[in-house]
Order: sequence, then structure tokens, then C-alpha cells
Amino acid sequence: MTTREPSSRRGYRSPLRTSTTRRRPSPTRRASVSRWTRRGCGRDAVRSLFFVVLAILLAMHVLGVVAVAAYMYRSPGARRTLRGKALNVWTFAVFTTVSTFSSCGYMPNNENMVVFKRDTGLQLLLVPQALVGNTLFPALLSACVRAVAAATRRPELVEMTKKGRELTGYYHFLPARRCVMLAATVVGLVGVQVALLCGMEWGGALRGMGPWEKASNALFLAVNSRHTGESTIDISTLATAILVLFVLMMYLPPYTTWFPFEESSSTKGRLEESQGIRLLKSTVLSQLSYLTIAVISICITERAELKEDPLNFNLLSIVVEVVSAYGNVGFSMGYSCSRQINPDQLCTDRWTRLCWKMERFWQTHPYSCNALREAEKVQHERRESLEA
Repeated sequence: MTTREPSSRRGYRSPLRTSTTRRRPSPTRRASVSRWTRRGCGRDAVRSLFFVVLAILLAMHVLGVVAVAAYMYRSPGARRTLRGKALNVWTFAVFTTVSTFSSCGYMPNNENMVVFKRDTGLQLLLVPQALVGNTLFPALLSACVRAVAAATRRPELVEMTKKGRELTGYYHFLPARRCVMLAATVVGLVGVQVALLCGMEWGGALRGMGPWEKASNALFLAVNSRHTGESTIDISTLATAILVLFVLMMYLPPYTTWFPFEESSSTKGRLEESQGIRLLKSTVLSQLSYLTIAVISICITERAELKEDPLNFNLLSIVVEVVSAYGNVGFSMGYSCSRQINPDQLCTDRWTRLCWKMERFWQTHPYSCNALREAEKVQHERRESLEA
């Protein structure tokens, strides 16, 4: 039996010999695998973030509706108010919760929250809904993502807590340190407003209430100055300094943060702006400039009212209305017949008062005021039938 001697030629490999070492992938293959892994992790992170946000929305709405309805059933005064308005408890609870959380400010009754100025429990139930639905939503979202990541140990959630917005692209998912500073800024701004309201209006617009009711109304009004615009008192009776502070609060963006740290950005390779984009940005005015133009335009168009009815039409009331509309808040100083210098016999302090005062602007819709009056008449008849 003869044996075959191994050859001394370079590169010869015996057919009986197997290699136990694995060949390294090329740099190009490693880069493509890494990109594929990042895309897969990003898709999983977006999907997980979707379910977290959906759970927050469902939880806030369900808990809010149940809490408001439970308070209405336990409070005889609040239930009596709804009965006088011919409103169902669950209709009011659903409508108010959705409106407050979405920073809408619509109320199913005509007087906003003025009729509930002594219901401090209802006010304290709506305060967290207004906060979470606006400025504190990133803080709650970040806390929920970290809690779910710690409980489930899912890799995409853990990676999301490290990279945050860079991985998901979700605008409201802010870094943890930014969320902490955002919450501190919100608490500070609300505290300043509450202190100023209690200090200047304790015996003024808040008179006739108990100490706890005054503090609750001040907190509710301070929170709504940047959010839904729900009000328990007539803001036209507030001091001028408070109204100016409210104008500043309404002008601030929702995520305004006192942040003394530098945020690290890992974004590289940004495209340089073209000359056309730079020219377009140079011609665009600032947001404050547009607000100024709107105020000046209203002052020009309402110059007759500014002279004849200066207590209802003045520069401060116009600024409040414009900035409130810009900030999506909904605060309004309203129109009061008692502030007229030359009283009008046809003027009444009702929700249809604008139809009487601004009749010249309704020429294109001649039946609008009549429709409002008919709706009010029907509602009044319903109340009388229920009371009977």
C-alpha cells in the first residue's frame, strides 16, 4: 500500500483537510449588515413607540372620562348645574376630557368653566389633563418608555432610551435631561402665575371664595394660560400686570425650556443650504412681526370702536385676543355691556352679544344671528320643560 506524500507546492490543500477558521466578511458586507440591523431596529422602535403613545392616549382619556363622571355623580351642585343646562353627565365628561387633553378649550355649556368656579375637585381633575396633553407630554412619554424598557428588556426599547429621537424620528420624544428641565420650567412658570394671581387678586377677582377655592382657581387659570384657555373667572377683571404675563405665557412655545446645557448632536453630513433657501429665509419675518402687523391691522379697522367704546375695545384687549389666537389658547376678555360709555339699550350680556355689536359684519350671512337666537330660545324652552 502506497501513501501519497504531500506536495510542497504553495497553495496546495489536501482534500482530506478541512479548515476550522471562518472567513472574515469584507468591510462592505459589514457596513451593509450594520445598516440592515439599524433599519430593523428602527422599525421595531417605531412600532413599539406607537403602542406606547397609543396606551398613553387611551389611558388618559378613559381615566379622565371616568374621573370627571364620578365627580359629577358625587357632587350635587355640579350635577344640578348640568341638569339646568340639560346636559348628560357622560356627554359632559367625554366632551370636557377630550377638549381639555387636546388643548381645544370647548365646553358644552355657554359659560365655559365659570359655573364650576366652586368645584375645586373638577378643576384639579382637569389640570393634569391639560398639562399632559401639551407641555408635559414629552416628559410623560419619556418616563413611560423607560419604564416599559426596564420591565420588558426589549432591545429596541433599550436602544430607544439611549438614542431617543435619532432612532425613531418622533418630534415629541425628547432626551431625558431635556424632559427634566422642561418639567422644571413648567412648574416654575405656573408657580409664578399662581403667586401673582394670589398676591394681586386675592381680594379682587377671587373675592367671595374660600382660601382653598381661591388657590384652586388661581392654579387652574395659570395652567390654562398656556393650554386650553378654560377660565373660571372673567379675565377682563384681572390686573393689567397679570394680563401682560398671560400674553407672554400664550406667546411662548409649548416646549420652552430653561436648558443651560449643550445638546450633543450626532447628525453629520448635513447638506448646505442653497442660495435660494437662504434668500427665502432672509425675507421671512419673525413671528412677533406678524403678531404686530395683526394688532396694527385690527387697530386700524376698529379705530371707531376704540374711540366710542374704549373700555371694551382697547389695545390690551386686542393684544390678548391676537396672541391668544396665535398660541391656540382661547382666552378672551369678552364684551360687557356694563363697560359701555354710551349704553346701548339693545345690548345684552348673552352669548349672542356679538351679533348685536358686529351686525355690520354679518351682511353676507343675514340669518346667522337669527339662528343663534332661535337656538337659545329652544334651549331655554328645554330647561323650562325639565324643571316643570
